[in-house]
Amino acid sequence: MEEGNRSLTRGQWLVLAAAFLGWMFDGVEIGLFRYLTEFNAWFLFVVFVVGGITAAFYGWLPLYLPELFPTRIRATGQGLSFNFGRILAAGGTLCLGLFFDVFGSDYGPAMGTVALIYVVGMVVIWFAPETKGQPLPD
Repeated sequence: MEEGNRSLTRGQWLVLAAAFLGWMFDGVEIGLFRYLTEFNAWFLFVVFVVGGITAAFYGWLPLYLPELFPTRIRATGQGLSFNFGRILAAGGTLCLGLFFDVFGSDYGPAMGTVALIYVVGMVVIWFAPETKGQPLPD
C-alpha cells in the first residue's frame, strides 16, 4: 500500500509523542514546565519548536479533511472536525483544577497531564483512512 497523507500525519504525531514523553518528562516531574523558568534565548527557542510542532496540524487538516467527507456534507464535516478540538480543550481546562489537587498544586505535572492529549491523537491517527490517490467521495 502506498503511503500518503496518513503517513505524514503519523510522523507528526510521533514527533509530538517523543517531545512530550521523552524530552519533557524528567522522572515524575515535567521538564518543560519545571526548567524553563527564565525568559531568555533558550526559552524562546523551545517555545518556537513546541509551538511549531503543536500547530503543525493546521497545515494538514485543510488537505486531509475534505477527502474524508462527501461533497454535500464536506463543509459541515470539516467544521465539526476543526472545532472538536476546542471542545476537548475546554474539557482539559475544566480538569486542570482536579489535576492541581491530584499533584498538590504543582503546575508542571498538571500541565504535562493535559498535554498527553497528543498521545491520544497519535493512537487515533493509526485508525484514520488513507486518502492518497483515491477519488473524492461524491
